Amino acid sequence: MAFCLLVESYFDALDELDAEERIVGGSNVPSDEYVPYQVSMQYFTRNQYRHFCGGSIVSPTRVLTAAHCVYEQNPERLTVVAGIRDLRDETGQRSEVKDYVIHENYEQFVSSDIAMVFIEPPLNLDGQRSERLLFNDSSIVGGNQEVSLTGWGSVHHFGSFPLARFPTVLQRLPYTTITNDECKQRMRGVSDTEVCALERFGKGACNGDSGGPLVMQDGGKIKQVGIVSYGTALCASSNPDVYTRHKLKIVFYSSVIHVVTFKVFLIFRFSKTCRDFFSSSSLNLHFRINSSNISNSLNFKTSLCLSFSQRRLAKKRLKQSSIAKLICSDFSLGISQ
Repeated sequence: MAFCLLVESYFDALDELDAEERIVGGSNVPSDEYVPYQVSMQYFTRNQYRHFCGGSIVSPTRVLTAAHCVYEQNPERLTVVAGIRDLRDETGQRSEVKDYVIHENYEQFVSSDIAMVFIEPPLNLDGQRSERLLFNDSSIVGGNQEVSLTGWGSVHHFGSFPLARFPTVLQRLPYTTITNDECKQRMRGVSDTEVCALERFGKGACNGDSGGPLVMQDGGKIKQVGIVSYGTALCASSNPDVYTRHKLKIVFYSSVIHVVTFKVFLIFRFSKTCRDFFSSSSLNLHFRINSSNISNSLNFKTSLCLSFSQRRLAKKRLKQSSIAKLICSDFSLGISQ
């Protein structure tokens, strides 16, 4: 079972929560402490934003979360809140979700449960209340590693309504990884793109923790090794919690497609196709460009094939933008962000 939840059921349970209760086996993050890389993914309902998933900061404009948290969600109803310990704290930074990209191999409960979320305005990473989270450089995070989970997930073993109970204060749980071989003996279908953690009965992730970071100390620094993905229907049981492995995250992050709005100036004579498609030579367009090629300003002359969607990309996941027109032409292209 993925550690996601029915949004309306979550809010019903949240309204009934005793503030003294804890995440399953965890404890409150101290009142004088922040977890600067942790964000709350929030959904607009009942005329307000409410938490439904976690995430981690990777840059001022990008947040990493689980694919199942945003799959088929309307970005216009989502925001990200950073720099808070208590969900009731109104001093945090709220940014709108402009779009997201889900790993192309994502399959629920199977593999690649990872997504990059693009936000505006950019977060102010002050190093105290908000800061980006580093990646673990190791190719493998094996068993018996001390790790830590944070989140606002259910504090009750049954993560589904009506028994779910959700905290307003961020919870922290230290526990330990196990090897994939051991994990496969307890959980069917675990792949090499996943890492498992297990604590004694009564401690673990639950609904509402999805997308949040699993971290460890590495060389005196906190680094992310996993993303909360799924577990069993009974949270914090004798079965492991499964996380998307950091190795997949690094590969995905390094090749992720950015969604950037540019003003594009096309300087050359257009083909008839271009003239029919564009009403002006200066347009605001959405298109996808590899992260390694991003800069504040680009000028080059080349032969390009650009695929432009004919509907609002913010409404749908980019990989579903199938209604598009392919334009190929030789021209000088000046791009400014």
